[in-house]
Amino acid sequence: MHEAALTEVTAAIRQLLREVAPQVLGVIVRRYRDFAACEDAVQEAFIAAATQWPHEGMPEHPRAWLIQVASRRITDHVRAEAARQKREALENVLVPYRLEENKELLHRTGFRNVDVFCKWFNFCGIIAQK
Repeated sequence: MHEAALTEVTAAIRQLLREVAPQVLGVIVRRYRDFAACEDAVQEAFIAAATQWPHEGMPEHPRAWLIQVASRRITDHVRAEAARQKREALENVLVPYRLEENKELLHRTGFRNVDVFCKWFNFCGIIAQK
């Protein structure tokens, strides 16, 4: 594509994106409710459009294309956030304590006698008596 034709197509795409931006954002916010995440997803859809459309051509229904891309982006964001929260929850639960920390926790909760009956690598068995 010639430079002048590419510039003309890019200008037409920019104009179209300006016109449909509020509509696309409105649809996505209505569906997903998180304004900041929706705004980010719509911006990513616009970047994808500005990158792809000049070379591949504009789709038949550009607004629907943008809504679909933004929906996929926010779905990816929601899934990634859920996975991150799950990972953090597991990390907080599976924090290994040292033997001394375990003994101290047991003493603080009222156990008088704390004895280790088995210690092997990072596993240890503890008997505690109140």
